[in-house]
Amino acid sequence: KAMFAKQAGAGAVLVLPGITGFDSMRMLAEDPKFNLPIIAHPALLGSHVRDGFSHAALFGTLCRMAGADATIFPNYGGRFGFTKEECMSIVDACAVPLGNYKPIFPTPGGGMTMSRIPQMIDEYNKEVMLLIGGDLIGHSSNLRANAEAFVKLLNR
Repeated sequence: KAMFAKQAGAGAVLVLPGITGFDSMRMLAEDPKFNLPIIAHPALLGSHVRDGFSHAALFGTLCRMAGADATIFPNYGGRFGFTKEECMSIVDACAVPLGNYKPIFPTPGGGMTMSRIPQMIDEYNKEVMLLIGGDLIGHSSNLRANAEAFVKLLNR
């Protein structure tokens, strides 16, 4: 399906390693014919942090070692129960020197609002992808104006 997405013109793919397995993401990342950014989605991974994995290891280091270019994780203050410290540990794991592994983009999401963009940029710095969906669409009925307001908040 990832190759189909590439052939159809996709600019990146979203992989759910909790469903496909981390090794399938790694194989895709290592395939020279694929060569698209891979964004790891956290679906079905949350139980692992309750059962022994650290947030940093699971959402940061493991996604990074499996070939993700960005890793989505539930941001604190959203719909999920991650703490600020757990989120910051993920951010650190995305960038800390790790042999030949390149840094990846931390991507907090999950019930985030546009009003929190300045705070998130202050805390995560600009080397981050912000996953703001529902609030971007629901901010007003004008999606273009909403996107412009999003960019304005990023560039404050």
